[in-house]
Amino acid sequence: MWRFVVRRIALTLPTIFLVLSIIFLLTKLVPGDPILTDLQNNERFSGSRGAGFSAKMYNQTAEKLGLDKPDFYFSIVPANYSHDLYDLAYLQRLFAFRVLHDYGHPESIVKLMEKMDQLVQSNSRNDQTVINHLNTYSPDLATLIRVIEESGSLTKNDTLQEINNLVTSIVNARQKDISLIPKIIWHGFDNQYHIWVSRAFLLNFGTSVTDGQPVARKVYHALRWTLVINLLAIVVGYTLAILIGTYAGWKGGIFDTISSAILTGFYAIPVFWLATILVVFFTTPEYGTWTNIFPAAGIWKTDYGNTFIQIIHQNASLLIIPVITLSFSLMAYIARIMRNSVIEEKNKSYVIHAKVKGLSDRVILWKHVFRNASFPLITILASVIPAAIAGSLVVEVICSIPGSGRLLYNAILEQEWSIVSAVVMISSLLTILGLLISDILYRWVDPRVKWDT
Repeated sequence: MWRFVVRRIALTLPTIFLVLSIIFLLTKLVPGDPILTDLQNNERFSGSRGAGFSAKMYNQTAEKLGLDKPDFYFSIVPANYSHDLYDLAYLQRLFAFRVLHDYGHPESIVKLMEKMDQLVQSNSRNDQTVINHLNTYSPDLATLIRVIEESGSLTKNDTLQEINNLVTSIVNARQKDISLIPKIIWHGFDNQYHIWVSRAFLLNFGTSVTDGQPVARKVYHALRWTLVINLLAIVVGYTLAILIGTYAGWKGGIFDTISSAILTGFYAIPVFWLATILVVFFTTPEYGTWTNIFPAAGIWKTDYGNTFIQIIHQNASLLIIPVITLSFSLMAYIARIMRNSVIEEKNKSYVIHAKVKGLSDRVILWKHVFRNASFPLITILASVIPAAIAGSLVVEVICSIPGSGRLLYNAILEQEWSIVSAVVMISSLLTILGLLISDILYRWVDPRVKWDT
């Protein structure tokens, strides 16, 4: 058994690496600028307004967030791209690659960056208008030519003259002069992907840009509520589904007909709609005193002086609607599978043989039929766990639960991509864990399966 468990755990490692790689790729495709977001949040916390963000501040923030490093271990670029482009500060590098994309001419771009740096470092008062424009690092070179010409210093500064000549030649060139032959530039292990994956394995996701708290701590406090709700929903859903599905499949008749119709209706109801109906109509006396069944979704008591078990006890009444919503959806799905499995098993020869031997229906059902019919329940456990987590993400927002779903929702609105990455990664790991538990339980319950296969 242990040999099989170790082998299955080893097989999950490539899946985890794939999940982490996909999450990292998605973080690079999200809209917005995380550096500007961090600068704006810092400005809001400090109370300063209207000061603007200099290139130095931008580069320092990029270095603090680790975004100044290359994305991966290597880059595939045209053969005439210079490695010096990756030695530039982050904002200057963005400017260089944007200009390369629009105009081409890699060699001229490298020279242009050197001359621009010389002029900015000189901090000449006569060329202050041009320097201020250069500090914006706008890729609009036509505007840069106009600013240089209007400055009146073109004939007085050799560096400015060289910049003007380089920009003019780049803009007026008919071809981009980019090599069609690719080359690989090796960056080593000091890259964003390597650092992110290494920290993710240690559950180090950095700090929140909105309040400065560690992301891992925020996710931990939120994930506890998600796990509590999902565990309760799975236990309630499985218990009801086993009882209803087993009895309906074994007895049949009118109970089977009515229960099948009800379960089909429950399964067809979307989770968000059921949660909304329960919150709107059954948590207030506005529609009648008889509808005021459940406690209203309100502020959760999170007294950190108490243990988590005490906090759960204080908010137990607020867990009713979320658990009912999730368990009903799971119950309808699992009960239908259990019913069909019992119907299939009760018509097999071993059941007939047991009846001939004089065994009671209760013994046949729970000692023989139920054991064989329960194998599909173990198999679908792998799909039930991610389904429950996905459903709880919606329910937590509707019921104002301080879980990972609500944390994810708020993080998306605030562009807290580090929190989004952490929640998505942990949800994926829980899904992988569900698959692993399902395989192990199936091998443990079914004696016909060999451990060394």
